[in-house]
Amino acid sequence: MSNPEPESRFVELDGLRLHYLDWGGHGSPPLVCLHGNTGQARTWDFFGRRAGDAYHMTALDQRGHGDSDWAPDGYEPALYAADLVGFLDHLGVESAALVGLSLGGMVGTLFASLHPHRVERLVLVDMAPEVSRAAIERMTDSQGYPGRFDSLDEAVEWARGDYMWAIGPGLRDDLAARLKPTEDGGLTWKADPEVFNPSRPRRWARDPQAAWDLFARVTCPVLLVRGGESDLISDETVRRMTETHPDCRTIDLPGASHNVVVDKPDEFIEAVSDFLGL
Repeated sequence: MSNPEPESRFVELDGLRLHYLDWGGHGSPPLVCLHGNTGQARTWDFFGRRAGDAYHMTALDQRGHGDSDWAPDGYEPALYAADLVGFLDHLGVESAALVGLSLGGMVGTLFASLHPHRVERLVLVDMAPEVSRAAIERMTDSQGYPGRFDSLDEAVEWARGDYMWAIGPGLRDDLAARLKPTEDGGLTWKADPEVFNPSRPRRWARDPQAAWDLFARVTCPVLLVRGGESDLISDETVRRMTETHPDCRTIDLPGASHNVVVDKPDEFIEAVSDFLGL
């Protein structure tokens, strides 16, 4: 039986100190969870209490996020994927199941295309090789992330009014884990300000064919879990994913926005249980 609460641990990879959560279960098949852009590893707490019984589950604070170091060499996709190589080596794991939300799904897809022998199964949470035109237009028109909040209540109010991340009751806890106190009594983001740069995430969308080429190189079984209230992935993209990959399954969860794990935790577990063997 895994630990009901994860242990907080650190690993140094090429001079970068990265934080991760470990639910125990050593000797069980490994499962690594990757959060989204500006997110953090505690996004997976609820999921870990279930998956940790079947897997040795870990959740990584990716570079520049959560309690991991900010990265002076930047946040290009290849760097995230290289961190994952080092992290699996640190765990002594040759191959693992990967679950990636948003940015984590991008990293998981890239990693699985570059290192197919190291990925047993891949769960993509509201992320695909191509972002819908509607989502790109919405993000282009967005005012972006405020740099500071007076209180957690203010952060929640902002998020519910101008934010696609989550809409359910778990949003408050998720935001609390992503924020840290300021010297003047307010709150600001734990993540490196550079990851909020609006031009950076869109680099993934500038060459969708390259992203499709990467996805076509993924050999392991894939499950896409799409938020029913999210506009990120079009029906046409879902169709193309299933046509491109011979073992790609898709599930939509009604009532969930982009962060399906936070919005619908029970339903998310049910959606991935058969695929992951929970």
